[in-house]
Amino acid sequence: MYEKELSVCKDIVLAASEEILKVYNTDFNVEKKDDESPVTRADIEANKVIVNILKKEFNYLIVSEESLNHQQYCDEEFCFIVDPIDGTKEFIKKNGEFTINIALLHKDELVVGVVYAPVLKELYYAVKGKGAYFEKDGITKKIKVSSREKQLKILISRSHQRLKSIELLEENKSKILKISRLGSSLKGCRIACGDQDAYYRFGPTCIWDTAAMQVIVEEAGGVLKLLDGRKIDYRKKDYINDEFYIINDENNLFKEYLKT
Repeated sequence: MYEKELSVCKDIVLAASEEILKVYNTDFNVEKKDDESPVTRADIEANKVIVNILKKEFNYLIVSEESLNHQQYCDEEFCFIVDPIDGTKEFIKKNGEFTINIALLHKDELVVGVVYAPVLKELYYAVKGKGAYFEKDGITKKIKVSSREKQLKILISRSHQRLKSIELLEENKSKILKISRLGSSLKGCRIACGDQDAYYRFGPTCIWDTAAMQVIVEEAGGVLKLLDGRKIDYRKKDYINDEFYIINDENNLFKEYLKT
């Protein structure tokens, strides 16, 4: 099940990557959206590629950061959730830590997730019930989270650091081996690979920031939940997520400062 959806999404992220890199390798302009977040021509061009192909191949609703469909989608059976460039700030900094995210939602359940990092040439993907995978340089391998219970490797955001996360890590420094910075949905993917163990997000995000990587994290054996332990509601009308965490094992959860 979902073989076609997965195959098409994998092809799409590679096609969108070509458009993104055309802009990335130039002195591009940066504009501001209504919410003051940055946007570039690469976001727009990648979105066109992704949306056009999805519309051609499937009769599913599409919710994308760069072309929001405000049609009431709560009752739609299938919905693609798209972020043409997750980590636009990293794109602007040209550090390579940005991704293309595509997820498929069936009713209330995420069933397909594809994440591609164009500069790093790293492809991560998963279908619910079939495991998570990583592709690079023609090699494909099944991935899973680490089994570490101490000396944990913790990720923090490259561009969205919050005082709460600093306090949380200070409270738990005896359990932590290393803290690293990383941008975009790569954080979830690196946890899924077992390279890192946890990430705590304090501050708002949107459903397109988490959907694709959540499928990958969960199929790799990890956990992605809201800070109060609830699952993310991908049918919310405003598209906004509450704060969340990603972790290799719920037994390793840092509980200080988490919502109750």
